[in-house]
Amino acid sequence: MIMGKTPEYTKRAIENYRAKKEYIQFSVDKGIKERMKNAGLSTADIRAWLLDELEKRENNAGELPF
Repeated sequence: MIMGKTPEYTKRAIENYRAKKEYIQFSVDKGIKERMKNAGLSTADIRAWLLDELEKRENNAGELPF
């Protein structure tokens, strides 16, 4: 299959999408990815958990974490 060049409007759309996002990359110990898969967890689940946790901590900013 012969692929053509990516159209400029598609490149601009991708750039606009990426401009609205921040990317966080982190590593975990070997085996965690497989455990997540086996537990039925996705990166979207991790993202949702992180956002929920941030919201909880921001709402309890003056309280002790224990």
